[in-house]
Amino acid sequence: MNDGNDPTRAFITSLFLCFLMIPRPAQADQIHYDLPIAGLRLVYATDTEPTAYATRIQFQTTGLAGFLAQVHFEVLASGRMGLDNTFRPEMYREEARQQRSRRIKWRGSQPQISIEKPPQPDQLDPRQAQGSEDLATGLHALFCPVPADAVCAFELLTYDGKRLTQISVGAPTPGNQGLICEGTTEQRAGVAPDGLLDMLSGEFTLRYI
Repeated sequence: MNDGNDPTRAFITSLFLCFLMIPRPAQADQIHYDLPIAGLRLVYATDTEPTAYATRIQFQTTGLAGFLAQVHFEVLASGRMGLDNTFRPEMYREEARQQRSRRIKWRGSQPQISIEKPPQPDQLDPRQAQGSEDLATGLHALFCPVPADAVCAFELLTYDGKRLTQISVGAPTPGNQGLICEGTTEQRAGVAPDGLLDMLSGEFTLRYI
């Protein structure tokens, strides 16, 4: 187990609907996960500085699932890092195979939808999402390396333009090869999850090694 000063990397061993995510070798700032049951791959890339961060997360179909129906869903975010290691989002962008796009900007703690193509009738009023973070920042908070003495025990409220979701992660417990944290996602407002976002609902387990 790492001591409190060594960064640890989170691996999701049970993702939402109990999909197993297998990490694949990749460059230092990019990690691939395969979801073999769903035929999906999650690609997580980040560029983090002491006071700022940028992250990109992609969902792609692979194997037979990719042959039958190609899916490409990408979210990007950037913002500032607080002195207490909190994230302060500034920009969020969502793209789905060049058929749908959305951009959200944060003015302090208040999000504002700046671009939405095509316009969505089920948009959740951004005024209900004050103090939230975007979906990509929320996932980045789960995946990014952190000191062993700073893992887990946090809550995030994420907003993607249609829904407001709370991500809660409990305090870590010792495992065979690191630390294990149990987490949940709970929708607070907006439309029900659909498509790939169905996987971002329910319970999950994080293993930090």
